[in-house]
Amino acid sequence: MGVLPISLQSTKYYLKTIMIVEYIYYLILYGLKLLKDKKYMKIKVCLSLIFGFILLSGTVYAWDISAQFTTTDYEYNSNQSQIFGNVAKDGETYYADLNASDNTYTTSNRYCSYDGKYRYYPDAWDIERKYINSNKYKYKILVRGRSDADCGKGQPQNAGWIKSNPDSDWKITKVVKCSITSDTYSSNNVLIDTYCNVNKTIGKIEWQSGSGCGGCCLCPDGARVDIDIVVEKNITPISRTYCGDRICNGNETPETCSKDCKYYCKDSDGGINYYKKGIVSRCYIREGKKICEAIKPKDFCLQLGGNMLEHYCEKGGKIESKTYTCPNGCEDGACIRNETRSLKLYRGWNMISSPVTRPISVSEIEKTCELVPYKDYKVWYWDTTIDEWSHPTVLELGKGYYVKVNVDCIVNITGKKFEFERQKIYKGWNMISPGETNLEQILGACEDHLVPYEGYKVWKWNPKTDSWEHPTKFELGQGYYIKSDADCDLSKKVEIPFPNR
Repeated sequence: MGVLPISLQSTKYYLKTIMIVEYIYYLILYGLKLLKDKKYMKIKVCLSLIFGFILLSGTVYAWDISAQFTTTDYEYNSNQSQIFGNVAKDGETYYADLNASDNTYTTSNRYCSYDGKYRYYPDAWDIERKYINSNKYKYKILVRGRSDADCGKGQPQNAGWIKSNPDSDWKITKVVKCSITSDTYSSNNVLIDTYCNVNKTIGKIEWQSGSGCGGCCLCPDGARVDIDIVVEKNITPISRTYCGDRICNGNETPETCSKDCKYYCKDSDGGINYYKKGIVSRCYIREGKKICEAIKPKDFCLQLGGNMLEHYCEKGGKIESKTYTCPNGCEDGACIRNETRSLKLYRGWNMISSPVTRPISVSEIEKTCELVPYKDYKVWYWDTTIDEWSHPTVLELGKGYYVKVNVDCIVNITGKKFEFERQKIYKGWNMISPGETNLEQILGACEDHLVPYEGYKVWKWNPKTDSWEHPTKFELGQGYYIKSDADCDLSKKVEIPFPNR
């Protein structure tokens, strides 16, 4: 059962009472032997006995917790005050099982006539249930809110109570917070008592909050209520279990007894989030212990088209997945955020590379920069493994390339910043692009193999000066020449921390 207003709850008890009275009535008639048709009445009495046994020996409670607002003054919108997800009316009691989280507390940006500013205020008052760590036997009961009206409507006041069913085994175990406005002005401008009382013995919370305005509520913040109570269910071990007793225990699982054991699903990235890698797990609680499936699907990038497979939770603890095309490509199980890197090209020959953690295509460059073909090719790359020029249409990570333009232009490329880690170097001339590093940082196993040419280890063509340069500090998105006398690996130097001496 979810939440019942008092009218439906009363009807349930009314029908139950009729059956019990009928059961007692036929017992009396049979005992006094006032029945003429005994055979017929015996059958009827037996049926009544069966119904009576079910009613008296079965579950004797139909709700876990009840709550009521006795007073909610003032509100611009009376539909904003809620109890267990229902629009609450003053003086009406609402009943609920502790089997869900309501998540109904809301705020909105409203105007304060006192200082002419907008602020976020709760939308009136709210009573709700909250899971604690997905544990079915531990809940928070929260009462929060304040009046959404200022002094133009009147002095606000809020009062109410919450009570646990003494037959449901739910007990108040902790009072995190029990705070109200202690101003004793009420909605009709008379003095009232203000209090917030918690009685763990009978499982009841009562409160009454005043205006908080000392005679005039300047902004919509009167009659504040902030109550945070932890309730727990007393789980008593039993030697015999059966499916349908509302307790997941013994050898029960969601597959063998879905009435008692329920799956819940948890997504580490908070749901459908294409820009954060997530892990989805499906678990259930049995005898207070969390039991999770061994397989925990992870978000991951697909091979083609920058697509990713996103896993997420659905109702009933189901794990679902969907394919999503990342606008800027996919990396390590998440879409690359729309970070823009600018690559400046100058008139003439340029040595460039990808400044982001993904290859870039010639067509992407030519969205803003028209490349000039040389001998029918727009891209030139010296491939040391075959000792000749190649002409790729995609610029790979860590490699430098020649391109030519007739006018200065800028290419804007989206993606995560490229960070150099390792690059294979072959004997001879190599075109590289080590990102924002310097030569000494990346020598790695090539330290004794780089061959100076005319006294320089690094060569780069500068189109602005139309001449060669020999930098030792490298820039993002730029290409460089180095020469090696053997195959080796460039790699970024790892600094090992050492205590000061």
